[in-house]
Amino acid sequence: MSEHTLDDKGRLVLPRKHRDPLRSGCVVSKHFDGSLGVWPSQAFDMFIEQTRDLPSTRGDVRSFVRTLHATAESQEPDKQGRINIPEVLRRYAGLESTVVVTGADTHLELWSPEKWAAVEAEDDDRLRTMDVDLRATGRPS
Repeated sequence: MSEHTLDDKGRLVLPRKHRDPLRSGCVVSKHFDGSLGVWPSQAFDMFIEQTRDLPSTRGDVRSFVRTLHATAESQEPDKQGRINIPEVLRRYAGLESTVVVTGADTHLELWSPEKWAAVEAEDDDRLRTMDVDLRATGRPS
């Protein structure tokens, strides 16, 4: 997790340690819990492929897939490792000048500091619950 600054044109300098997989292109889209997701283009394609296995008869699935496709913006980092975060996505995530960037396995998540603080507190509670659940299995946690 690290904090970064959006410039006045809505550009974000990607964390150095995450630039390599995104160098040849990435996709920025609305993501869960009021965040934005940033995927390497190939990982986004794989994510989209997984959505095809979801039941399209469910309204929440249709809404999720529609939102994901409608808000997906292809980006190519510039020489300074910056990508543009479109205004509509900045508004959705509540991004102003400071952006919290977190790694999430196959992608990055972009958060406003306020939303990140709330999610982090919830995650801390969930971790405590998971610790109890793991201990109940008798396996080391």
